Amino acid sequence: MGVLIAQLAELTERHWKGTAYDGGFHMYDGKLPIVVTDMKHLKEHGPAGAIFWRFGRPHNQTLLRAIGNPRRAAHDTRQQAEYAARQREHKEKLRRIAAQHRAEREAAVP
Repeated sequence: MGVLIAQLAELTERHWKGTAYDGGFHMYDGKLPIVVTDMKHLKEHGPAGAIFWRFGRPHNQTLLRAIGNPRRAAHDTRQQAEYAARQREHKEKLRRIAAQHRAEREAAVP
């Protein structure tokens, strides 16, 4: 993109720049994804092409990638999988404890 777009990105940074978090993703709560392109790229590649630049990102992307947050989505998916694994482990532990108690009660019956 051109010099004017770079200046616009710099002047509007407080409105779009996210906060970096461990895990390699950014949070954009309260921020606006500012996405730009130009007519030349739009005519050459069409609206589905990787012609959109989201302020703060290093290269052009498709529109859906430009407005999304794939690293956060991947982080959230990992977190959910870890939580589900912990839940399964906890339920299995409770099942083993209940089975042990049943076995002890049965053993105590004459």
